[in-house]
Amino acid sequence: MFCGSTIQSLLHGDTTLSVVRTVFLEEVKGKPTRECCRGGGDWYFRDENLDTWLDAEQPDAAACAIAVCGKSVNWTFEDMVRSHPGAPKKANAIELGRWLIQSGHALTLPQVEILCERTGRGEDTGLRTIGAHGVFCVLETSHTDAPAPVLRIGRLDAPNRPRWGIGVGRLSHKSPMPARSRFLFRGPDTARA
Repeated sequence: MFCGSTIQSLLHGDTTLSVVRTVFLEEVKGKPTRECCRGGGDWYFRDENLDTWLDAEQPDAAACAIAVCGKSVNWTFEDMVRSHPGAPKKANAIELGRWLIQSGHALTLPQVEILCERTGRGEDTGLRTIGAHGVFCVLETSHTDAPAPVLRIGRLDAPNRPRWGIGVGRLSHKSPMPARSRFLFRGPDTARA
């Protein structure tokens, strides 16, 4: 699980990185990518690139912990990934994405849906709920010949009806993200812990 020594190792060696919250998720069933983050009144935007950049089917995900991380300085996606213990420090964006996915630190879209639903119900998940795209995570995919897809999650706080928007970019994106943004790392499956 993402607790105890794992959180301490996340913090060790990078004084700008902190774990804002650890959120535990039960097992999440997979489903077709095209059905994720749609419908209801909860979603105001969904990037159609999700359907081409990701596998057609989102896999089942075992129960796990999600570390919601932040940095005290502006960061790029590659900076954030390199802050994780065990990450290859000199790898390029493609290699970093492969490492995240192979190490089990990437999330699935159904897991993101559940985190957004729980946040929307008032649970303190550590996700930022103000701003266009304040939360980021790498998504699972078998397409590892390009830099890994990074999901951008934002929430529009319309009166009496907050709604989520998701876009997708690449791990190689070089623009700095504000220090107040969050990055999600999936921890080891609790079934394997």
